[in-house]
Amino acid sequence: MATKKLEDKLNAMLGMTAEELDGLAQAYENDEVEFSADDEVRDGSPFDYVGTKRETFVLQAADFRGALQAAQMDGCSKSDVYRTALREYLDRRGLAHA
Repeated sequence: MATKKLEDKLNAMLGMTAEELDGLAQAYENDEVEFSADDEVRDGSPFDYVGTKRETFVLQAADFRGALQAAQMDGCSKSDVYRTALREYLDRRGLAHA
């Protein structure tokens, strides 16, 4: 069951309730949704379409703990630590916005 705040956001963004969205998701997962030639269907993360891309990688446990500690000290997320480190690495090589 969606919270009132989530329900309000769904209605504002999609014009539907959480239950309606759940019903559509269930129908899609059961292969009960038919698409016409005019429908736009995209696979993958929505982040790909707004200028970002999700990446998964493996790192040493000590590096993970270090990133977590740095994030806690700086009041940010581990992802912020990783993004900053990558930007600095690419900047040093002149590749930051390549």
